Amino acid sequence: MSRVHDVTDGDHQPAAAPASGRFGRESLERLMTFGDAVVAIAITLIVLPLVDTAMDVDSAAGFFSGHWDTLLAAALSFVVVAVT
Repeated sequence: MSRVHDVTDGDHQPAAAPASGRFGRESLERLMTFGDAVVAIAITLIVLPLVDTAMDVDSAAGFFSGHWDTLLAAALSFVVVAVT
């Protein structure tokens, strides 16, 4: 039967895991970058229908007055995606 020994330094403290390990700093940065990309894609998908709708109206005032409910839904969606 073999025993498992902890790797320690001279002060009998457990040795720190290497920064480039399986769950190291690089993995965390990649996860954060992936999360940023997902948020960017989600916000793009929120805005694209507004662009199509805006192309069909003659003026900005007409767009804002005639589509306030769509703008409110897009703003609420943006806040939910950006905060989460």
